[in-house]
Amino acid sequence: MHNPTSGDGDDPKALICEGLRESGYEPTYFSTDEDEYKKAIETEKTDLIVIVGGDGTISKVLARAPDRSVPIAILAAGTANNIAGSLGIEGAPEVHAKHLSGAPTKPLNVGIATGPWGEKRFLEGIGFGAFAKHLDGKAKGDTREEELADARAMLRDAIVAGRPERFEIDVDGEKIVGDFLFVEVINIGSTGPALLLSSDAEPGDGLLDIVYLPVDDRVAMTRWLEQDELEGPMPLKRTQGRCVSVVTEGGVLRRDDNVWFEPEKAQIIRISLEDEPFQVLVPPPNR
Repeated sequence: MHNPTSGDGDDPKALICEGLRESGYEPTYFSTDEDEYKKAIETEKTDLIVIVGGDGTISKVLARAPDRSVPIAILAAGTANNIAGSLGIEGAPEVHAKHLSGAPTKPLNVGIATGPWGEKRFLEGIGFGAFAKHLDGKAKGDTREEELADARAMLRDAIVAGRPERFEIDVDGEKIVGDFLFVEVINIGSTGPALLLSSDAEPGDGLLDIVYLPVDDRVAMTRWLEQDELEGPMPLKRTQGRCVSVVTEGGVLRRDDNVWFEPEKAQIIRISLEDEPFQVLVPPPNR
């Protein structure tokens, strides 16, 4: 399952297919730009599902995958590559493809969220406020590093201009109420422009991480984002839990990289994790 628009502009399809054959697989190619992949992911029998692309492509494909007994291979070809990074996956896709045979697996939890979209799966997280708003913009840059830097500048601007919202958060029965610039309920530690929101987050630990920015910490957060080299933890509040509900005033919210603007009324979003994770092949680094 390949997103042909991801990566640096080169088309690695032939090299990836060659690498998969070296790993003992006979690949069948589908482009995620065409609808055929949807039927294939839902109905075809296979020994392995290989996803080539960034976080959006991974989320789009796995949202349709019904069988958790089939292992997943992620060949990261996006900009931020948050999901791959959280699992310890690194290296060029065409190289990574050669080393899947016998690779150990790591679990990847799948979130389920009920909101204005109905009931949907997610992999990265559900977000509210300034962080969600900045994801709607298109970062610019000639290189991955420049694009990430521009995205972080956009987040800083969104936080500076952001209007605090009143949130009521329930985490396994514990209440958190306050005026926050953003709230993120995440399955993996890094999200958005490769920003580490929670160093405690593990993609397969069965826990959601809840991070939020009180309005009083606006200046500290903008100064953190203005560093030439991002150092130290973000000035955020954090907790963990299994079942989360968030009542918002009706501002901006996102599910993975899908953003909704200004719902007409207050929303309650219910968030949890499905019982069975995906199993993702993770070859040792430097192979």
